[in-house]
Amino acid sequence: HVSEFKRKTAEFKKQVPEFIARFKDMVKKAVRDGWLPVEEATVERRIHNETSFVLFDELAEKSEWFLGDYDVVEGRVRVRATIPKKEWERVVDHELTHGAISGRSIVQGETEDSVFSVSGHVNIHQKLGLVFGHFQSGRQIFRWLNEAVTENISALLRGDDTSDAYILERQFLRDLIN
Repeated sequence: HVSEFKRKTAEFKKQVPEFIARFKDMVKKAVRDGWLPVEEATVERRIHNETSFVLFDELAEKSEWFLGDYDVVEGRVRVRATIPKKEWERVVDHELTHGAISGRSIVQGETEDSVFSVSGHVNIHQKLGLVFGHFQSGRQIFRWLNEAVTENISALLRGDDTSDAYILERQFLRDLIN
């Protein structure tokens, strides 16, 4: 298992620059076409200065049912190692839509824990995309809406709406709109 994971990780790391280049091209086209109101410089900064990319092994790390995730605190896109390689780019696109395109707001809170604070204060991500909550504690509201909108944007960027991700959430969103 370990040698297979190392092999997949090396392959994933080789492909990440290609995934990023295609994602940025899709974003540039969407901005030019007028339907994605985002600053390309912001996307560039968030991808290259604030985001790392890893394949994760669910036997060694905490995981849920997801294929990937974007950790706003760590600035990290994680992709599940056991999904088919042909799905890696779609998952990276979805997670970069969270990390590079979505709006964010940060509030400053107080903490007693000196490990996570500077002078008793800590920055807390209050909102990422359409999710509101306290990301460090795991309390979130509107996560389903955030995932539905994120997957819809990701599908529009790709020009391919055949995704089977977040089917129920996307149906709820269509029901709200119609």
